Amino acid sequence: MPTTKSLVHNKERPNNLTRNSVNLYSVVTLGLSVFTVFSQPEIDYMKGQRLCRFATASPDGQPDVVPVAFEFDGKYFYVGSHSQDIFLRTRKYKNVRDGKNKVALAIDDLLSVDPWRPRAIRVYGTAEIVEHKGIFGPGKYLQITPKVSWSIGIEGLKLKKGQWSLKTLH
Repeated sequence: MPTTKSLVHNKERPNNLTRNSVNLYSVVTLGLSVFTVFSQPEIDYMKGQRLCRFATASPDGQPDVVPVAFEFDGKYFYVGSHSQDIFLRTRKYKNVRDGKNKVALAIDDLLSVDPWRPRAIRVYGTAEIVEHKGIFGPGKYLQITPKVSWSIGIEGLKLKKGQWSLKTLH
């Protein structure tokens, strides 16, 4: 794994983000790869959630979405199962194993029904099968690398007037 060459806080950012776009904006350069981390309000929201909706596509293009437990380590999302025997037979595992590694996940809830206040983080990324010691113990997990995310309704996000969601490139 490449070593960290630099860590920049609030100095360089894509043109569509301002200093006030997020509470925490970091760019970490790993070799030639650059990624941004989630803001502190987004991380706090994800820590309070146990389930996400996880979508893959079959080799013939059939979408499949399932509710799953997830974990997030600050860089990757992980999806596994309490049983390796079951996990290795799931559609999500087989889709990634068969080369359909573009995935999506949505972490969402309703803060209030009246007034209507949904909260969500939607992530597009790529998945690979890895050995990981996660929430279900050691075994095979899907490791999801975020590529782009959208957040709505998360308290503490610094949005411009009239803006209702925050898009982040990872």
